[in-house]
Amino acid sequence: MNKPIPRSRGFFWWSEEPIPEGQFAPSSAIPGTLEVDEAGTTNLKLDAFLARGKSGPLGALFRRRGESRLIQGMLAGSNLYVLLSELIPNGANASSVGPSSEAWFAHRCLASPAPFSPKTEPSFGSIELGLAGYEEWLHLKSIIVTKSKSSVMARYVRPRQLKWKLSTGSLHLKLGVSHPMPGEYATASFHEVPSLLLERKTVVGLEDALALLLRIQDLLVLLTDCDRKPEFPTLRATPNSPPIRLFYTRLPDTSEQLRWHQCWIRFPQLVDSFGDVVESWLAKHSSIGPGFNLYVASRRDQLYGEHRFATLVWGLESLHRRTYPASDNKALQAKIHRIVAQIARPKDKKWAERQLEGAGEPTLATRLKDLFRQLPLKFDQARMESFTQEVARRRNELSHFGGMRHTDGYESFIDQVLRFNEALDLLYHATLQVAHTHRRPAQISHHLREPATCARSACSLENAASGPKPNRRRALELLGSCRHGCILLVMLPRVHE
Repeated sequence: MNKPIPRSRGFFWWSEEPIPEGQFAPSSAIPGTLEVDEAGTTNLKLDAFLARGKSGPLGALFRRRGESRLIQGMLAGSNLYVLLSELIPNGANASSVGPSSEAWFAHRCLASPAPFSPKTEPSFGSIELGLAGYEEWLHLKSIIVTKSKSSVMARYVRPRQLKWKLSTGSLHLKLGVSHPMPGEYATASFHEVPSLLLERKTVVGLEDALALLLRIQDLLVLLTDCDRKPEFPTLRATPNSPPIRLFYTRLPDTSEQLRWHQCWIRFPQLVDSFGDVVESWLAKHSSIGPGFNLYVASRRDQLYGEHRFATLVWGLESLHRRTYPASDNKALQAKIHRIVAQIARPKDKKWAERQLEGAGEPTLATRLKDLFRQLPLKFDQARMESFTQEVARRRNELSHFGGMRHTDGYESFIDQVLRFNEALDLLYHATLQVAHTHRRPAQISHHLREPATCARSACSLENAASGPKPNRRRALELLGSCRHGCILLVMLPRVHE
C-alpha cells in the first residue's frame, strides 16, 4: 500500500504565526521531514527547535505531555500545506556545538493546496469518503466491453447520480471512472471510482467531522459484514473551496476483500431508503451509542476470546437498556417494601435496601431473549432459554469469579466462550440490522434463513446446511454447548438470489 504522504521535506512553524505577504512561510519556519504512514499516523522530524518563548530548547527536551498548539507546514515538491494536531513529543536532541532536532507524532493531519488561517480553526460543510474496494457491494457494472473479429472496445456509461435528503443536509453517491489519457498503449486499465458525499447545512469542526466519518464507516461494516476501511476522506468548507485531505490515526487496514455474496445487504436492495438508513444510524448514536459501538469494537483483530465475549455481552445489555425502557413493577416494589419493613435493626435495614435495590431489573438472559425475539428466525424456545442462561452464567463467572467457577478446566471454558462469541456476533449483527437500520424483518430474513429445529453433531452439520439451490452458501455453524449437553444450533446461511 502506498503511503498517503510519502517522506517529504518542507518548512514548519506554529500555526498561530501569520505568513507574511509574498512568502510561503514565516521567517521562523524550521526545515524538516514529514511522512504519513498507511495507518494515518504523521511523523515529523525537525532540523531545529520550534520557537518556545521563555522555555527555549529545554522546553522541548523535558516536555512529556501532548501539545495543544498546532503545527503548520509547507511541503516541497507537492506545495501542499499541512496542519498537524493532537501532537505528541517524540524525542529531541539539543547540542551547543552542532545541530539540534526534535520530533513529533500527530494523530491528525490536514493537507490542502492553500494555507490554513492562523486565527481560526478550519470548519467543514462537506465530507467525501472514497469507496474504492466497495464496488461489488455497490454492484457497479457500468464499463461495457465488446469484442469483434478485429477489435476489443471498452465503453463507460455513467449511471445516474444518486441523492438523498437528510434533515441536516444531503447525501450523494458520486460515480466516475478512472481511465488512461487518449493515446496508444501496450496495456490499459479502467475502473469505476465511487465516493459518498455528505453535504451539511451547517459547518462542523474537525473532530465533529471525524466523528461523522467514523459512524458512517461503522455503518458500512454493519451492511457489508466486511472490515475493509474506506479511503481517507476529503473535506471542504464550501462546495467551491479547495479540497482538504484528512489523515487520522487508525488501525492498519487489513485490505479485506469485499465480496458481494458475503454482504448482509447489497446496496441495490436498500438504494431507495439508504438516506433513511444513514440518518437513523447517525441519530441513534447519541441515544444508543454503546449498543452500536461495542459491536463494531468486538470485530477488531487481536482480541482475546474473553475480551470479545465480554464486549459482545456488554454491548447487547447496553442496547437492551436503551431500547427497552425499564418497567415500574409496583407489585414487586411493594413486596420489597414489606420485607424491608419487617427488619427492626436500622443497620440491617439499610443493608437490605442496598441489596434489593436492583431486584426489579431484568436478568441478562431475559435481556438477550427480548433482543433476539424480534429476529425473523423461528428459534426453539427451550434451546434459546438454555443458550441465554448459559451465556449469562459464563458472563457472571468471568466478571465475578475470574473465569472458571467450577473445575471443568480452562480449555472447556474458553472453547465454550469462543463458540458463544460466534453465535452472539451473528445475532447481535442481525439485531442491529432489523431494529436500527430501518430494514424490515422480511428483508432481513432473505439473508437469515430459519434455523434447524433439532441439534446435530458438528460432523453432520455441513451436510444438513446444504440446500437444493446451487447458490446457497455453507451455513454458519454456531454451536453453544452447556455443561449438561443442551445445544443451541443456529443455522443462518446468507442466500443471495
